[in-house]
Amino acid sequence: MKILTLALILLPFTLVAQNSLSGKISNTSEEPEFYCKLLLIKDSVVLQTVATDSTGNYLFEVPSPGEYKLTIKVPFKSIDTLVTIEGQTKFDLKVDGGKYLDDVEIIGKKPTVIRKVDRTIFNPANIPGLVGGNANDVIDFAPGVYISGDEIHLSNGSSAKVMLNDKLIPLTGAELISFIKSIPTEDIQYVEIIPVPPVKYAISSGGLINIRLVVGVTRKLSRGSITADIGQKFYTQQSYQANYAYRKNKFSLYSNLSVMISKSRYVGIKTIDFDTTAHWNEEYTTISRYNGLAAGLGLNYEFNRKTEIGVLYVADFYESGLRNNSQIDNRNNSSLIASISNYSLDKSNNKKQSVNMNLTSKLDSTGKKIDINFDYTNFVTNGKAEYFTNTITPIKDSNYSQTNRLVRSANLFSAGVDYVQPIKSVRINFGGRYSFTSNKYHLSVFNNLLNQEQEDTLKSNSFNYDEHIQAIYTSVDWKIKRWTFQVGVRGENTIYFGNSPTTGLEITNNYFQLVPKIFAMYETKGGKFWNINYSKEFNRPSYNELNPFKYYTSNYQYRTGNPYLKPSVYHSIGISTTVKSFDVSLYSFYSTKDMSTVTIYDDATQLQQTTIANLFSSKGIFTYINYYKTFKKRLSFDINFLLSFSNTVVKQVITPQNLNVLTGSIDVGMKYILDKKETFFLSLNGSYRSPFFQQITYQVEAPYTRMTLRKILLHNQMNILFSFNDPFRLMKLKSTTKSNSTTIRDNNYFDTQAIYLSITFKLGNNNIKINQHSTNSTGEGSRLGK
Repeated sequence: MKILTLALILLPFTLVAQNSLSGKISNTSEEPEFYCKLLLIKDSVVLQTVATDSTGNYLFEVPSPGEYKLTIKVPFKSIDTLVTIEGQTKFDLKVDGGKYLDDVEIIGKKPTVIRKVDRTIFNPANIPGLVGGNANDVIDFAPGVYISGDEIHLSNGSSAKVMLNDKLIPLTGAELISFIKSIPTEDIQYVEIIPVPPVKYAISSGGLINIRLVVGVTRKLSRGSITADIGQKFYTQQSYQANYAYRKNKFSLYSNLSVMISKSRYVGIKTIDFDTTAHWNEEYTTISRYNGLAAGLGLNYEFNRKTEIGVLYVADFYESGLRNNSQIDNRNNSSLIASISNYSLDKSNNKKQSVNMNLTSKLDSTGKKIDINFDYTNFVTNGKAEYFTNTITPIKDSNYSQTNRLVRSANLFSAGVDYVQPIKSVRINFGGRYSFTSNKYHLSVFNNLLNQEQEDTLKSNSFNYDEHIQAIYTSVDWKIKRWTFQVGVRGENTIYFGNSPTTGLEITNNYFQLVPKIFAMYETKGGKFWNINYSKEFNRPSYNELNPFKYYTSNYQYRTGNPYLKPSVYHSIGISTTVKSFDVSLYSFYSTKDMSTVTIYDDATQLQQTTIANLFSSKGIFTYINYYKTFKKRLSFDINFLLSFSNTVVKQVITPQNLNVLTGSIDVGMKYILDKKETFFLSLNGSYRSPFFQQITYQVEAPYTRMTLRKILLHNQMNILFSFNDPFRLMKLKSTTKSNSTTIRDNNYFDTQAIYLSITFKLGNNNIKINQHSTNSTGEGSRLGK
C-alpha cells in the first residue's frame, strides 16, 4: 500500500508533455477572441476540445509529433487548417470580429446510443421530447431502463442505484426521484447504463446509472429553477425543488433545495395458519408520513484548465412516522380464542449531514488523470415507538402498552483515489479506498401501564459497531482490431467489532473478498455488437440489520437484527448482442449466503419474531430483450421483455425448502410529440410481471400503468407536467410465505393511484455549465439506512 501511495505522489511530477500546440486567436482589431472552441483532430477522430481563455490564448498537449487537423469555431464561422506539431509549436490566427454564438453549440450530432464494452451511453441532446425536462425524464427515456412507481429498474430486472459524476447518490425511492428531478436536461452530457458495475465502483449488487454533467464555459453566468409538485393519492402529496448555479471565471457555485411532504395509506388482510387448527386473521391499515428538507451547497475552483478542487455540503433533515391499526381474530378451527386490537405509532427525527472534498487533475492531454475524494457523514436518529395491545378472550380481557425510545448516532469517514494511465492503445485504471464507520445504538423500553418514567432494564439495550474497510483495485482496457477488452480485480479487507455493554455480547471478525470482472466486446463489419462478461460481487448487510435489539411493535410481534450476518456472494456470466433495434441478452447466475428477512412463529404462544439471516442460495438463467426505436422523430417505443427460471434452496434457520419458478415480465413505454413545434408531449407506460419468488416469498403483482402529458412554454423557460399513476387502481400485491409449519398470506394495496401536477420555471442563463459532485464516493453511505 505504501508503494502505491508513493507512486501516486510521484507520478504527476514525471508527466511532462514533450509536444504541444499553443497560440492566440484575435480579430482584425487585435482584440482577443475569447471562449472560441478549438478541436484537434487526427485520422477523423477528435482528440481534444479546448476553448480560448479571456486573453484569446489556447493550449493543446499531444502525445506524439505529426500532422493534425485544427478546427476553430468562431462567431458564425468554422475554420479548418492543417498544422504540423513538433516540440513546442505555436500557431496564431486572426479572424473577422462579430457577434458571439451561444455558449452551447452542437458541432456535429452525436449518436443517441453508443455501445461500450461495459456500458451503454445515452445522449439526450438529440431527443426533442426531452427538451426542457429533467434527469428523471432522461433516465425513464434511456434504452433498457424503466421507472415503476418510485423504483428505477434495468431491463434485466435488477434495481439500479444512481450516480452523479461517478459518485453514488445516497438516496432511494421518492427522495431519489425528487432529487434527480432538480437536474435539468440541458445540464446532462450523457447517461451511462451499467448493468454490471466494473471493479472501480464500490457497489454491492444491482446495476448503476451514472448521470454525467456537462462542463463548459467560464463567463460570468447564473442560472436557477423552481419546481412545485402537487399530487393526490389517498392524501395530498407535495414536493418543492429549487436550484441555483453561478459561475465567474475560475469560481463556480451550485446549490439545491428540496422539500417533501408526503402521507400515504396502505390497507391489507393477512392470514397466518400456524398449523392445521390454529389460525390468525388480521385486517390492518397503515398510515405513513414523511416530511423532509434536503439542501446542498457546492463550491469549485479551477487552478488552471486541468486542475479543479471542490467542496460540497449536503444536509438531509426529515421526520418519518408509521401509524398502524390492526384488528385480529385468533381462532382454533372455527372457535374464536381471542379478539386482539393493536395500535402502534412509530416516529423518528433524523439528521444527516455530509461533507465531500474533491480534487480532479488532468495530468496531460493523453488522458492521464487523478481523482481524490474525502467524505464525512454524520447521521443522528431519535426515534419513539409505542403500541397498545388489547386482548379479549372468553375468560378475561388484558391490556399491554410499551414505549421504545431509540437513539442512534453514526459517523462515516471515507477516502478514495482513482488514477487513469493510458499507454498507447491500453488504458490502466487503479485506485484505493478506505472507510471507517462507527455506529452507536441505545434502546430504552418503558412499560406504560406500570411507570412511563421507569426504564425496563431487562428489555433495554445498547450496541456499538465499528467497521474498517480497505480496498484496492486495478483494471486494464485495450482494443485489438474489432475486439475490446476490460479485465479488472478488486480486493476488499473488512474488519469489524461489535459489542453490547448491557448483555456482554462481543463480536470481532475480519474477512477478505476478491472480486474479479471480465468484459469483452466484438463489433462486426455491419455495426453489430457482441458483449460477453463475467462478474463476482458481494453484498454487505446494512448497519441496522446487524443490530441485535428486540424491537417490539405489538405484544405478539418483534423484530431483531443479526450481528453474525455474512456478506452474500453473487456470480454471473452473460452474453448480449444487438440486432437492428433489438438488444438481446442471456445471463446465468449463482449466489450463496443470500440474506433474507424471515419470521419465525411460535405455535404455542403465537409470538412472531422477524429477523434476518444468510438463509438460502440460488441459481438461475434469464434472457431479456430490449426494443428501442424512434419513428420520424415524433414517436418512440422502449419495450423490455424478461424471461427467467430460478431455483432457491433454503438451508438454515427454518425448515429446508426447494423453490423453483419460471417467470416473465414486460414493460412498454411510448412517447409521442403532439405538435410541430415540439413543445407538447405524451408518454404512456405499462408493466406486468408474472408470479415470482422475492427471496422466499411467492408474490403475485397486478399491472402498473402511467400516463404523462408535458408542455413547454415561454421559450423553454416554463415546463408544465401532468401525470396519472395507476389510474385503474390495479397495483395490488398478493404474497405467500412458508416458515416451518406456518403459512402466511398477505393481500395489500400500497396507495399507488395518484394524480400529479408539476410546474417548473427556469431563471437566468440556461447555458451555464458547472462540474457538480455528490457525496459518498466509497459507497458505504448507502448502508446507513433511513
